[in-house]
Amino acid sequence: MQAIVYSFIFILNKKRNTSLILLGIYLFTLVGPGFHFFLDNFNIKVVFEFPTNFFFLSPPIFYLYTRSVLGVLRKKDYWHLLPGIIEFLFFSILLIYTEELARPFYQNILLPNKVFAYLVLIPIYSISYLLASIILLKKYKPAVKNFYSSYEESRLNWIYITNWISVFLYLLDTISCFFLIKKIYMINTYMVMSIAIAFIVYWISIYGINQKNLLLEIENEQKVIIENPSVEEKDIAFQNDIKIEEYEEKYNKIISFVNESKIYKDKDLNLFTFANRLQMPYREVSNVINKFANKNFNLFLNEFRIDEAKHLINNDSSDKFNLTWIAEEVGFNSRSTFFAAFKTISGTTPAEYKKSQRL
Repeated sequence: MQAIVYSFIFILNKKRNTSLILLGIYLFTLVGPGFHFFLDNFNIKVVFEFPTNFFFLSPPIFYLYTRSVLGVLRKKDYWHLLPGIIEFLFFSILLIYTEELARPFYQNILLPNKVFAYLVLIPIYSISYLLASIILLKKYKPAVKNFYSSYEESRLNWIYITNWISVFLYLLDTISCFFLIKKIYMINTYMVMSIAIAFIVYWISIYGINQKNLLLEIENEQKVIIENPSVEEKDIAFQNDIKIEEYEEKYNKIISFVNESKIYKDKDLNLFTFANRLQMPYREVSNVINKFANKNFNLFLNEFRIDEAKHLINNDSSDKFNLTWIAEEVGFNSRSTFFAAFKTISGTTPAEYKKSQRL
């Protein structure tokens, strides 16, 4: 019931956010196989399968959700839902048909292939989509770093972790199905699966609502960002696009703007809003930072934030401020993101740096 409530909160969100709608549908499909247990509590029984197993609908939904968050969801991608729709229609027909008409289909088609479907076909199908989502996230990770700060990258890490959790749950479900078919460890199996489903429901409900769409460019335009051209190719592009002096001039303009405005303190800052405030095309901003400073937008911003953090730590009154406050003050959304960036850029943690400044 809690999962259903959260599902409808996501699906009926006021902003009609496609990603949140897909996440709500995914949450709904996760608990679908348990509907017949729920209905049993109200003495509602069906002769055959209830049409809410969603074995072929759930994994593609999460794949589409991943594409939606990355901003690369296309209309043609919805064809991935076709097997799940066919599955739902088939079991719906079995549900409304009389027992005499439905029983031959159930006994001659479903039952003989049930073991193969539960132990082989469904796990392979499901895990393949989850692995496709993981590959997609890795593919677009360089583009996200180029367009956004570390906070968006950490949000994508949530999807990455959720994919691996789901892979584990499908493997666990496969083992559970084996035990149930063999009719061994049945009580323990139901208990373990109940705990696993409860975990994924709360995991998605609590953290999933914080996910926002990223506005990446269409795939053809991202190739330049994603492919990571060689140094030689960069040099050629550098010479052909614009003179080195002009790059330096534009880079200095960006540096001056950041120092004067301290725009890096904006936690939700991304390349698009940054370029808009600077009144420079975002592609030009990205190219200048990449080619002249040899950094992505994420690292470029974080270096300013870490410098500001060091200044606050070195301040005589720094003992009044804890590191969490400093992290938020300089533009990080979380303490963990701040610590990771500080370690990457400075080679030490904020606490170690603070201690070394007191010696």
